[in-house]
Amino acid sequence: MNDFVSFACGVCATLLVQRLYAAAGAYRPALHVLKMLPHSSATPSGIVPDMLLRRSNFAVGYNFRQRGPDYACFILTSQGIRASSRYRIKPPNFRVDYDIPAEHRAPSGAYTECQGDRGHLAPRAAIGFDAQSLNESYLLSNVVVQHADINRGPWSAAERAVREHVLRRGSHSAVVIVGAVYDRGPSPLAPSPTHMYMCAMDCCTGESIGFFMPATRKRGKPTSLVRATYSMFELEAKLRQHELRLKLFPKWFITRRLAWLRECLGIDRKNRLAKWVGIDAGKQLVQKRRLKAPSSSS
Repeated sequence: MNDFVSFACGVCATLLVQRLYAAAGAYRPALHVLKMLPHSSATPSGIVPDMLLRRSNFAVGYNFRQRGPDYACFILTSQGIRASSRYRIKPPNFRVDYDIPAEHRAPSGAYTECQGDRGHLAPRAAIGFDAQSLNESYLLSNVVVQHADINRGPWSAAERAVREHVLRRGSHSAVVIVGAVYDRGPSPLAPSPTHMYMCAMDCCTGESIGFFMPATRKRGKPTSLVRATYSMFELEAKLRQHELRLKLFPKWFITRRLAWLRECLGIDRKNRLAKWVGIDAGKQLVQKRRLKAPSSSS
């Protein structure tokens, strides 16, 4: 009986907080407080990086053994996305991050020897809205090796889906984490993960979406964006299968409780991608992915 009462009180408190968050989203001064939170507040628990790099618009957890990033996290706002799209200058070249000890960073020439793209964890389109953040996004501490078909196909569509949601909601923000899964030993060249994951959670409503897909190209069917879509809690379970026992956004415990409530009630379970970005935008993302899908032969 006591467990039921506690559960009912938790549900009521969560619904009340959601109403307060919605009111804060409509009230501009309250929203500015949200935007002043440090980007490192989105770091997960369950993984301890060898070095936490705090940048102007994002934070990176760096892995000395893999000589590459474990994750990058940031707070995404509609104003930042629009500013990034307007800030049109020639992107800088990828640069070595001298904040990392020389013995723990991959040489810049190692990336050219790997068969793949240099994939950003914190993408320029989300955080590159001034010269400093643009230059920081092109540091090699924010880069891993991804297969070109994955990086330019479903992964790019997943990044676009998260930005579409924030732009569609206008005054809302989202906390985002992007990470790499290293199922094999360290690469002798550049950091080469086997899988990549991304999770975003709406700061006001608790809506969440996650993506998990290979970083390398495999024989067979191309990666489907819809099949690579999960909830935040489904993504945590998927990561546990790869021996990563992460708890995503633990410092955002109230919003995480909202996401848990939505998961229990099954609000976002069906057509998650379409609900996250809007029905029409969701269909367009899937159609674009189908048009650009590479052939299964390799």
